[in-house]
This record gives sequence, C-alpha cells and structure tokens, in this order.
Amino acid sequence: MIRFFYKFVFLNLLLLIVGNQILAQQTILQGYEGTLDDNWAFTATPARYNAPAAEDFWTDTTATGQISPAAGNRFWFMLDLENPNGGGAFFHTLDFAPVDVSAFSTHTLTFKYYTIGYETADSIGYILETDNGSAWSASKYVDLNRNTLTWTTVNVNVPPNALFVRLRLMAKQNGGSDFAGFDDVQLVSSNGDVVPPVVLNAGAVSPGAVRLVFSEALNATADDIARYSGVADLISAARSASGDTVTLNFGTPFTDGVVNTLTVNGYRTLRAMPLPNLMFLVTSGMVQRPIWSLPRSITIRRATTPTPLSL
Repeated sequence: MIRFFYKFVFLNLLLLIVGNQILAQQTILQGYEGTLDDNWAFTATPARYNAPAAEDFWTDTTATGQISPAAGNRFWFMLDLENPNGGGAFFHTLDFAPVDVSAFSTHTLTFKYYTIGYETADSIGYILETDNGSAWSASKYVDLNRNTLTWTTVNVNVPPNALFVRLRLMAKQNGGSDFAGFDDVQLVSSNGDVVPPVVLNAGAVSPGAVRLVFSEALNATADDIARYSGVADLISAARSASGDTVTLNFGTPFTDGVVNTLTVNGYRTLRAMPLPNLMFLVTSGMVQRPIWSLPRSITIRRATTPTPLSL
C-alpha cells in the first residue's frame, strides 16, 4: 500500500512537471502547406483567386517562374491584384486569427515576404493587434520594402504584456510585372527566451568588413573574435549601440574570386539564449546568404537536418 502511494505521488509529480514544460511554450504556424503543422487559421479577403489566362493571382501555390517558396513546397502568391477576376483597386488582406498568449511573457512573431518591382502607388505591409477584437487600425500599418528581390524575414515586435496576438498581412498592386509572396508566418510564445535569434541581413560594407544583422540584441559574446573562424586576419568584432548588429573588420581585403567560409558560433542574446551556429560564404568583399544553420532558424516544422537557409 505504501509502495502504491509513493508510485501514485511520483506519477502525479511527473505529469505536473511534463505539463508545465508543455505549457512553457506555444508555437503557432502558417506555411500554406496544407498540413496539420499549419495551425494558425487565416481568412483571405477577397477570397483566393487564380486566373492564369489573365495572369491574376491571389492564392497559395507551388513555385512560380518568378518566386519559389521560402521553405517547403507552397507559399502565398500575388500578381496584378487590381483586376476584374476577383480583385480590385483595394488592399488584399490575410487576417490571422487571434491567439491567446496571456499565459506567456515572451513572444517572437516572424514572417517572410518577397517583392519584385512594386512601384510607389503599390504597397505591401502588415498590422499587428494585441486584443481579441476584429477591427484593424490603419494607423498601425507598417509599410515594407517594395523590391526585396529575395525572401526577407520580418520580426514583429509584440509587447510582453500582450493578451492576444493577431496579424494582418496586406498588399495592393496594379500591373502584370510586379510579383510578391508571403510565407512562414510563425508565433512562438514562451516563459523565458526559447527562440534563437534570426539573421535578418548579412552584407559587406567594404572589401574588408562584414556586417551581420540579427532579430534581437546579443550580449558581449558577440565582441569576442574567437567566435568567428574560417576567414583570416580578423581584427575586431563590434556590436552596434542597439546590440543587434555586429561588424567584423578584417586586416586583409577579400581576394577576388576566392571563396571563404565564415563560421559564427557561441553567440548568446541578452537573455542568454544561444545562437545556432551559422556559416556564410564570403567572396570578393561580398557576403552571400548563410549556407547552413544548425539547427535551422526557428521554423520548427521544417527538417532538422542542415538545409539551405533563406534570409
């Protein structure tokens, strides 16, 4: 009887521990793959349409002649939204349902977008709301780059005291040579920092200097040149005042036509979250996209083996 009592107590404690661990993090995702992992419901307004003959598109699709998915096999594609085939001269929107985040203190909301040739009269952006309502404030609209020419990650700032999170992605556009896409919309809420930072941008600022931009501030580990390897003659590593940008200065300019692999490891954020190891190709003073991320960023539903990382 005593043995049974202790076994009962142990099992209940174990369930309590496991339950608390499960509740310590919540991940909501929409990657347009049509799988169970795509658990963030959304409403498209107007309803999706696909008119190949007129080249009018507002729908999820596989790779097109202009844009391939950021990850997986599908993404949300937009072309010539001002049309008589379901569109018009107004904002097209994707409204993501309110998510209750009241049990969590830390939130990481990201999505990826791609634009080609959007003009001044066109617009693409988003609105964040932190209530359980249905109204969207135009004053909160954030306008995005009209010509990224690559998948670009947006890190949306969610207040730590938010009770709900809902997101509107939106675009208005006219013309048959302007293309855009959305992909990998993800919200991770937790108690404590459990999401590694995302690399938002990497580029060369001179033939001997590289700048890396992250989605959140890093601590003093980013200033340690021992964290970087693969490219010779590194003189210094310096964070910006905001802490989210690191500039690497090399004593020897990069040789034209010679490819080097820059490896970054051992970073930590201000909240002590370790950064996944990253590798970059460096050639002729230019930094190409990271070729591997271990583990791959924060897209939890994607493969855990090394895969090409899209910024």
